[in-house]
Amino acid sequence: MSFRGAIFDVDGVLVDSPHEQAWREGLRQLMENEWSDIQGQTSYATEKFTPEVYQRVMSGKPRYAGAQAALEHFGVPDAERRALEYGDRKQVMIVELIEAGEFHAYPDALRFVLAVKDAGLHIAAASSSKNANAFLERIRLDEFVEEEGLSYGFVEPGYTLLGILDANVSGRDFEQGKPHPEIFLTAAEELGVSPGSALSSRTPRTACRRRKQATWRRWGWRGPRTRTCSKRRTRIWSSRPSMMSPSMHSPKVAWST
Repeated sequence: MSFRGAIFDVDGVLVDSPHEQAWREGLRQLMENEWSDIQGQTSYATEKFTPEVYQRVMSGKPRYAGAQAALEHFGVPDAERRALEYGDRKQVMIVELIEAGEFHAYPDALRFVLAVKDAGLHIAAASSSKNANAFLERIRLDEFVEEEGLSYGFVEPGYTLLGILDANVSGRDFEQGKPHPEIFLTAAEELGVSPGSALSSRTPRTACRRRKQATWRRWGWRGPRTRTCSKRRTRIWSSRPSMMSPSMHSPKVAWST
């Protein structure tokens, strides 16, 4: 079956966002100030909020669900109620980081998105984050194309990563959160393509948790060090030539179901 669409997660796939930084710093501030009286009742310590904890416990979940999951992980009393305060604190911090430009897009991801668009596939974004659009609208594809010496007829002045999308379900409230495939199935529906004819990319851990939940074509990159289901935090994107087509015009499907 030929591909007709491509669905991208945002955080950790298209953009190296400061979500993890905002979550970590937000909890540190609360534990050192407003919640200092309960810190001794928890297992929390600054050094225990690791990238592995973020990926395993919080990544891909809606804001307050992620907040509650983290608080329960550290044994914080009354986690459900406190999750509201923690989620709000994180949101203030992420907005400040976005406005300060404390994030960047992965160059190889942008090359691939442009190549996919040029190949005639429809593109959708499917992120749980309600901040995803704020990242996407700040990433200028017209400037990237000029800097990289690329040429695409559809790229006009002011063209952004948000503007390249044919559908966008990011930040919506779904009955089933990730790793359930509902958000990706909805994106495929809005693109007008079947799940089996759509490429779907997301962080490796989320991909692995979804493998038995839906029939889906997923892709990665061939290479001697490709690890799609590593326990460590990994990136789909890499600048290593062994894992990436130099021009990104000939993507190789490394795994699919």
